Amino acid sequence: MGSRGAFSNFLFEVTEPILSIFRRIIPRIGMIDISPIAAFLTIEILRGIIINLLV
Repeated sequence: MGSRGAFSNFLFEVTEPILSIFRRIIPRIGMIDISPIAAFLTIEILRGIIINLLV
């Protein structure tokens, strides 16, 4: 990981397991990686479904 700081390493290790799944499914658009957006939207949709089931 090179010269990243401790906080950057922490963020990478926390987010990479989820983002790597989306990166395998969604190709880059030029130099733009939209996997974080897809991951965020998926998590939000699942959160809404779970909250509605619990309420």
